[in-house]
Amino acid sequence: MAEEAQVPVATRPPRPAGPVAPRKRKPRPPAQFKPRCRAFLIDLFAGWMAFNYGLVLLSVPFAVFAAPEVAGMAGIFSGFMAWFCYHWLTIAHSGQTAGKEMLGVKVVRLDGRPIGRYHAAGRVLAGMLSWLTLGVGFLVPLFRADKRALHDLVARTRVVEFTQRSIPSRPVAGGSSIGRTGV
Repeated sequence: MAEEAQVPVATRPPRPAGPVAPRKRKPRPPAQFKPRCRAFLIDLFAGWMAFNYGLVLLSVPFAVFAAPEVAGMAGIFSGFMAWFCYHWLTIAHSGQTAGKEMLGVKVVRLDGRPIGRYHAAGRVLAGMLSWLTLGVGFLVPLFRADKRALHDLVARTRVVEFTQRSIPSRPVAGGSSIGRTGV
């Protein structure tokens, strides 16, 4: 009988004993004040639109079926909830509201991990502190090296520069050509 050649079998290196340390992420630089301010203005408009949508959503039915005072309070409450949900859900989902996404900034935890639902809710609620100080809380990043506002300090978050992956200029096979210029 002829001897068969032995084929080397690939083996994995042994795992280290004990817990494995998590991979360290390279910290992103803090977002500068100008992009944060521009994103704030865009989100101010978007939040205002959400507030007005919520205001109309409940105040009209209450105006038909209840007293005007109840309709006004229900409208203000639903407007506030729509404003809160706009900021909370967008930040919880991706760390970015519409304005932040347009200007390339993102909200993360202090350690750089993505912000979750509860952290996002706390940040939005802490944002009211910045409003209650008549806007002074929004100016705090001008005087801090880490560029964190009052609501970032309370919620233990930070806003960092964030660039999306580049979008391919040509569609993939079978994809749409919507938005392309030229032929």
